[in-house]
Amino acid sequence: MNGTVYILDAHAIIWYLANDARLSERAAMAIECPDALIVVPAMVLAEVASCHARGRTSVSLADALRFIDEVDNCVDCPTDRQVVELMPPARTSTTA
Repeated sequence: MNGTVYILDAHAIIWYLANDARLSERAAMAIECPDALIVVPAMVLAEVASCHARGRTSVSLADALRFIDEVDNCVDCPTDRQVVELMPPARTSTTA
């Protein structure tokens, strides 16, 4: 891995798994980068489950978990204070 870490939010994983055009090509390429670590926080999984239960997406919790299990460089992660404190600082995007 090249040391790049991408932390997905609910929109990113839902739009990626649904093949939704709202996900930018750049974001899709980042998710598919085999040299990066893809992190899906537990809170994002809870949000996916909630959105699915309310009929806001066809992507289910099972779909998200299957993605995590099937992609070698993707992990789920508890989201607590210790994890947040260990996160690298956010970088500001220079492109829109």
